[in-house]
Amino acid sequence: MSNVVAFKVAQDKRGEQVADCDNGFFKIANELADALCCTALSSRESRIVWAVMRKTYGYRQSMDWICLDQLCEMTGITKDNLSRTIKGLVSRNILIKDGRKLGINKVVSEWLKKEEVVKTDNKTSQKRQVKKLSKPTIKVVDIDKTIVETDNANCQNQQPQKRDTIPKDNKQNTKARKSSLSDLDFSVFGEVTPEQIQEIIRIRKANTKKPPTQRVLNILAGEFIKANVQHGLSLSDCLDEWEFRGWQGFKADWVKASKGNRDQDIDWDSTGWGADLTIR
Repeated sequence: MSNVVAFKVAQDKRGEQVADCDNGFFKIANELADALCCTALSSRESRIVWAVMRKTYGYRQSMDWICLDQLCEMTGITKDNLSRTIKGLVSRNILIKDGRKLGINKVVSEWLKKEEVVKTDNKTSQKRQVKKLSKPTIKVVDIDKTIVETDNANCQNQQPQKRDTIPKDNKQNTKARKSSLSDLDFSVFGEVTPEQIQEIIRIRKANTKKPPTQRVLNILAGEFIKANVQHGLSLSDCLDEWEFRGWQGFKADWVKASKGNRDQDIDWDSTGWGADLTIR
C-alpha cells in the first residue's frame, strides 16, 4: 500500500474567495466579449471598463451614474487617474457619456485605437490652423520683379528670402536618421514586448516631438530600473506614468513613493522585469 503525502497549500491572507454564479452574475454579448479580446487596453483602462460593465450590466442597465468614489474603491485607481483614463476611453468611443451617466458603447465597430485618436486630433488641429490664416496677398518687389505671397500685412514689408537648397548628402543623412529606429537596441529594457517598444517610441514622440535615440533609451532604462527598485513600478506602470504626466524625460525621483498615490494592485516586492537590466 503506497503512502500518500499531504502537501500544504498556501492560502491567501484575505481568505479563500470562490467565484460562484449563485452569488450573482451578469451577461454580456459575445460580440462585446470578442471586441474586448482584441482591443489594446492599459491596466487602468481594462479595470475601468470592467467596473463600468459591473455597475451597469450587473443591474440590467445600459448606462448609469457611477460616482468616482465607487470606481476608485472597485479598481484601486486614484480619482485623478480615473478622470484622465475615462476621458481617454470616451475619446476612443469605448465608453459613452450622457450627462452624468456612463456606459459601454455597444457599437463596437466605432471603437478607435489610440493611434487613430491621435491622427484625428492632429487633423482637427490642422483644420483650425488653416481657418485662422488670412487669405494670401500678392506684392511685386523691386528685386527682379519677384512676386511674393504673404499671409498678412506685416510680411509685405519684409525682403524676399532665397530658397535654401538641401545638399544631396544632407538628404541621405535624413533618410539614414529615419531608418535608424530599426537599429535601436531595446534589449536594455530586458524582456520587452513589441507592443511596449511601440509605446516607448510613441510616448517619446508625443512628449518631445522627437524620435528616441540609443542614448535616450539607455537613460530611460536606468530610470525605469530605479523606479522598479525604489517604488515597485513595473515597465507598464512606468510607461503609463510617463504618458499621463507628459514628461519629456523620466526620473524615478519624480514618482511619488506614497503607496496611496498609486494603484493598489502593484506587487511592491517584485523586481522581476528589471532584474536582468544593466545601464549602458
